[in-house]
Amino acid sequence: WRSENQDGSSGGVYAQRFGAHDAPLGDEFQVSTVSIYDQTHAAVLGLADGGFIVAFVDQVRDGSSYGSYAQRYDAAGNAVGTNFQLNTYTYSEQYLPVMAALKNDPTTVGVDETGFVAVWRSHNQDWSGAGIYGQRFDASGIAVGPEFRVNTSISGNQYNPAVATLANGDFVVVWNNESDSSVRGQRYTAGGVAVGGEFVINTPDQPSNQEQWPHITALDTGGFVVAWDSTGGLLNDYIDAWAQQFDAAGAKVDGPLRLNQTTAD
Repeated sequence: WRSENQDGSSGGVYAQRFGAHDAPLGDEFQVSTVSIYDQTHAAVLGLADGGFIVAFVDQVRDGSSYGSYAQRYDAAGNAVGTNFQLNTYTYSEQYLPVMAALKNDPTTVGVDETGFVAVWRSHNQDWSGAGIYGQRFDASGIAVGPEFRVNTSISGNQYNPAVATLANGDFVVVWNNESDSSVRGQRYTAGGVAVGGEFVINTPDQPSNQEQWPHITALDTGGFVVAWDSTGGLLNDYIDAWAQQFDAAGAKVDGPLRLNQTTAD
């Protein structure tokens, strides 16, 4: 989490390990090794070897506004190495990092069960507002291949990324596109090769002022589900929660489902 002024300089990122029965394991610890200015927006990923990675945003460390960083820990909670930067492109802001563990891909060197992919929002890297970018890492936290842009459409701003790894090792990145108020996605192999093109998750028969804040989870069947906020939905002018299921081939299963039964406010 972010803790205000605990490190003596605005926000810092801290964490606490817990046992299976909720008892704390050791003491609370600081994740960000730099304390000056602001560290915020923590995200955590558990790995197959029992370790974990914490990602966060640092305000000034890369010399150009906010950048995305991470710290790896082993299964005992010991830091492995030091903070490392997720983004290669550093101009302006790289914000809101999210992560997903990669599974074995026998055709790709350096990708195994403890590798991961990180995705974030980068401001003006595609020269049209904010875009969604990603980077794969191996088990040692070393970048595999170059940083890549996820969104094909660059009109307006792309916001609020989320990512999940599927049962077959592919991963899917979702985000919202400000220019047409849509929720969009892009699928990749474990080796980082795009599968098909960018696709729209919400449907035209779901009128809305804004589709935003998508979340994604993989299913044991090989498919996945995306859920999001929809402002001005079918039944009222407020925010509803919707979801869309996809099968293992990436095809929509039926239409979108409104998750909430209560629609007032």
